Amino acid sequence: MPLVSIILPIYNAEEYLDICLRSLINQTYKNFEVLCIDDGSFDSSLKILNDYSAKDSRIKVFSQKNSGPAAARNLGIKNTAGKYLMFCDSDDWYEPNMVEEMVNAIEKYDTDIVMCDCNIHRNGEIINDNSIRYHKLKLIGDCEISTDNIAYINRVLWNKIFRKDIIENNKLSYPIKYEYDDCVFICMYLSVVKKYFGLDKTLYNYRLGNPNSIMGKLRSGKNINHEYDFCFAFQHLIDFYIKSKFVDENIKQYFINFIYRCIKYFYSLLTPEKKSNAYIIIIDFVKKNVSFLKNDNFISVLNCKSCKELNYVFNLPIDYTLSQKFFSVFKIKNRIIIHFLGLKLTVKYKD
Repeated sequence: MPLVSIILPIYNAEEYLDICLRSLINQTYKNFEVLCIDDGSFDSSLKILNDYSAKDSRIKVFSQKNSGPAAARNLGIKNTAGKYLMFCDSDDWYEPNMVEEMVNAIEKYDTDIVMCDCNIHRNGEIINDNSIRYHKLKLIGDCEISTDNIAYINRVLWNKIFRKDIIENNKLSYPIKYEYDDCVFICMYLSVVKKYFGLDKTLYNYRLGNPNSIMGKLRSGKNINHEYDFCFAFQHLIDFYIKSKFVDENIKQYFINFIYRCIKYFYSLLTPEKKSNAYIIIIDFVKKNVSFLKNDNFISVLNCKSCKELNYVFNLPIDYTLSQKFFSVFKIKNRIIIHFLGLKLTVKYKD
């Protein structure tokens, strides 16, 4: 029964923390530790953690000044003693046999990562509509990780078990202070491993639809000071690729294209005003990494001279002011777009 380390970042989670912790201490698999990282909570979360720790020595409590989940996870990894690592979000919970099933699978199939299925909860009910497709298990069974199947492995932490030696040997960490740190970590891990197993069992319970989540705020257009983190966080991934000698070239190219798709997607969620700032950040990001990001997509981005051109390259609607819709002439790539009295004329030409 190898030791399993479960890392649990907490920030103002008093409403859900009891359910989460009870699901962990009542696991059928007993040889585990839970590293609870309180990220500067100002509610009763820390008291709840200390109460559980006093009753169960497997619950280990760490506190840090509010620094975000990435710093909390890095602190947790640094203090783990387990052969395997798992993660949990403080508003979610494990099924009673989750740890046992995940350990059995990674040991039996001698694999590098195991992913299970999950229940998705919204407003107290389990849902099964298209909004949850990303979170569900799609790749079932034992296989080698390749560019043909890696897209079916989602980029969330909580439905997986990892080998600690792989994390340590490759010096994997989370980009601190930026959102999407979990996505970057998964990309790095998948870039250096070979074997995967998809466990066709529903073992994790995930709460969806938190209006205070990063994605909830981003989609609502709220000012959250993290609108542009998709570029800053991916810099961590590129820096890792530049230093690493063990990344498969085909997998690296897959994730370069993945970075492009993510930038395009998160940019599309921004308001027109924030797109203007994002344009500058994206161009700077590509310029900084131009020797690494050698593909046609990023070259097209780098050639954009305005936010409107970037919208065009990303195949997004171009935002025009009322006066521009009345009369304007724009040169975008190999097109001239003319607006006059509400009419639009596009003229193509050769470079």
